[in-house]
Amino acid sequence: MAENTQPKGLLFDIGGVCVLSPMQAILDYEVANKIPPGWVNFSISRTSPNGSWHRLERGEIKMDADFFRQFNEDLKNPELWRKFHDRKQQTTSDASLPPLPQLDAEFLFWEMMRISRTPDPYMAPALKKLKASGKFILGALSNTVVFPEGHAYNVDESGVKGQFDFFISSAHTGLRKPDPRIYQFAIQEMNRVAGQKGLDQVSAADVLFFDDIGENLKAAKKAGMRTFKVHLGRTQEAVKELEKITGFNAFHKLVKNSAYYSRYQTKYRRRREGKTDYYARKRLITQAKNKYNAPKYRLVVRFTNRDIITQIVYSEISGDKVFASAYAHELKRYGITNGLTNWAAAYATGLLLARRTLKKLGIDEQFVGVEEADGEYTLTEAAETDDGERRPFKAFLDVGLARTSTGARVFAAMKGASDGGILVPHSENRFPGFDIEAEELDAETLRGYIFGSHVAEYMENLADDDEERFRGQFHKYTEAGVEAGDIEDLYTEAHKAIREDPFKKDEDAGSKKTKEQWKAESQKFQKKKLSREERAARVEQKIRELAA
Repeated sequence: MAENTQPKGLLFDIGGVCVLSPMQAILDYEVANKIPPGWVNFSISRTSPNGSWHRLERGEIKMDADFFRQFNEDLKNPELWRKFHDRKQQTTSDASLPPLPQLDAEFLFWEMMRISRTPDPYMAPALKKLKASGKFILGALSNTVVFPEGHAYNVDESGVKGQFDFFISSAHTGLRKPDPRIYQFAIQEMNRVAGQKGLDQVSAADVLFFDDIGENLKAAKKAGMRTFKVHLGRTQEAVKELEKITGFNAFHKLVKNSAYYSRYQTKYRRRREGKTDYYARKRLITQAKNKYNAPKYRLVVRFTNRDIITQIVYSEISGDKVFASAYAHELKRYGITNGLTNWAAAYATGLLLARRTLKKLGIDEQFVGVEEADGEYTLTEAAETDDGERRPFKAFLDVGLARTSTGARVFAAMKGASDGGILVPHSENRFPGFDIEAEELDAETLRGYIFGSHVAEYMENLADDDEERFRGQFHKYTEAGVEAGDIEDLYTEAHKAIREDPFKKDEDAGSKKTKEQWKAESQKFQKKKLSREERAARVEQKIRELAA
């Protein structure tokens, strides 16, 4: 910018400045569909001023089936495609001209609208602070569309519009950037607001305009405004410019404070308690930007002294949300009453979680997994359906702070979930039976662990070597009539029962307690607080008892 004097008015475009850029949706669509980047923007800009997009933004046509048909035709113009290709390739040879890309204009349009509903994480807080300061006239100047009556997008859920003193919409004024008249109208609105606030009149040179499109900024500069271009995905640069030009330093967090220079930095509470590995968590919950709001699922496995906890979890700003869960103590419903924290039980718990999750999603019949566990290394693959190929449900293993040594029980739960039909990306080198030197997995050894053969073998050896220890360690097995030879059949039947009904209820659970019953249960061992009169009466009662 040529001038560094403080402006009186700040004028903002909306898309790509105050909210996430719809240009990002266009770019993602082009990359995903192998369309040369820039084609959509080129075709939209070259159909000005009478293209369907431009007419919609001027409010001349409605957003209906006719618009989407015309928009689709604009994006499939052979002459424009030739010009675009010549511009890219610097050639006019017909032989080198690739076929015209096929686009779904309606899908692309709604993707653009959807992404532009999210406030920009840098600019939105800056706008709030500028509004709270009251030192500047804040205006919005945006090429917009009018949604059908009753559409959810008519509601400003983000609250961005509420930060401005005035809002100029192209669809409501009939003028669209870069039309010079819309900039003159913006200056008039600035002066109207200045008059209401009792401020001096505003000239074009007193206005700083932020936009992400070059031709809009050129027209604003011609009108006499000062301009700043906001590049795609770099709104933090615009916020820095705001800091510089307005004199505010509150838009960015102060990093090098006294705590920064301290020798010791206290770790997060859950890390101090040994509950969360934040280094791993950051990588487990970070989602790719082009996946927008799609959840990133984690297969969380935790062991306590007497139980195994497995959960499918996804992260939101408000915290982690549990989609489905399964616990080792639930295995009692399927015939496994002892050894609820061993390797075989961990596998069964992971299997229960997988079948429960897929049943909840309604895809349990499409992804059956490995119906008879054989210990072979497998990953769940896409399934063929009537509607085409269906990709499997995917979750990443979250072991917390547990040690991931070869043969660890966390991998048993992972193997159970994988065999249950969930895609859990993993390799075979941490399963029991993996030979490091030969770099191959002994499937028979792993199968033995899945069906508890290592427990059966230990039972037999201990019964022969030390009968007293055997009675002490395996008395619950003997009381239940389970012998070493019965263990494999026990787990086999449990696996079948889990697949038949992953939501099986506990028959001995009884009726569900009411809220009042739970409250009474929680207060059973709490000492009731006495009033002053009750305490005095209690003292008098004790005195009478002693005097008697």
